[in-house]
Amino acid sequence: MSRPTGIFSTTRNYNPGDEFILFGIENLLEDIIGPFNTVFYNRNPAIQNFRLTFDKDATVGTQTANWYRTLSDHFSERENAWAPELGLDFADFAVFAGTPEWVGRMVEPLTTALQAFDGPILYLGLGSVALMEDCGFGDLLAADQAVLRKADVITVRDSPAAAFLAPVTPHLLACPSLFAAAGTPRANKRKLAVSLQGTAATNTQRIEPMVRDYTIEILNRLKTAYDCTVIAHYVDELPEFAACLPKDVDVIYHADAADYAKTYDAFDLVITTRVHGAGLAAAL
Repeated sequence: MSRPTGIFSTTRNYNPGDEFILFGIENLLEDIIGPFNTVFYNRNPAIQNFRLTFDKDATVGTQTANWYRTLSDHFSERENAWAPELGLDFADFAVFAGTPEWVGRMVEPLTTALQAFDGPILYLGLGSVALMEDCGFGDLLAADQAVLRKADVITVRDSPAAAFLAPVTPHLLACPSLFAAAGTPRANKRKLAVSLQGTAATNTQRIEPMVRDYTIEILNRLKTAYDCTVIAHYVDELPEFAACLPKDVDVIYHADAADYAKTYDAFDLVITTRVHGAGLAAAL
């Protein structure tokens, strides 16, 4: 096909911050190669955790079985994303878009296929992950090592990740999320966004209650003089904020991460406990 197609390892509809990194990478690549088709390999744990938990032999009594593969014929139709049965013959390039899981069993279906892939492979915006504390590059899965060694470009956004990946010579550069959206400098200081995290155990980006409460104190002081709005990134935060925020404060939440750029762009100043809110504000 004349329009190239890229396979992007990313996290869809889970952590908006991962998608901000994806948007930045897409913008940069389009400047270089022009329009392209985007196909996702979705690292969303809600999609992958069943495979991660049950794709192994388990023994019950005298019977040994792999429950994931035994039941796979009964799964509902897969999501509209890349899966191993599609192969990679239709793809022109592959991209691992940032953290959190750019190696390991979460991406193993893709790295396994990419070992025989002849097109460009890019790892962009990688950051430190927990496994780096307990192992070195040589301890990674064989598929990870093989694909990282054949990658055309690897960029990291922090020094520990650069040291961990030293055998494959990464480039230490800014996080791609800084290119997620185009903005213009602004001098007004009237409309303030408070990008606040929740504290619920189900929130994978939760903060301590004392940090949340302190931020709400700041919000209450600021809203006496400024137009203040709270921005939420996780659906889990909506019931919590309904119970703890002042009733006269508007709360904005988007199910689609692509909608946040326009929302953040409507404000003059962002105050945030959330690195992803800071990143998108910096891009704007």
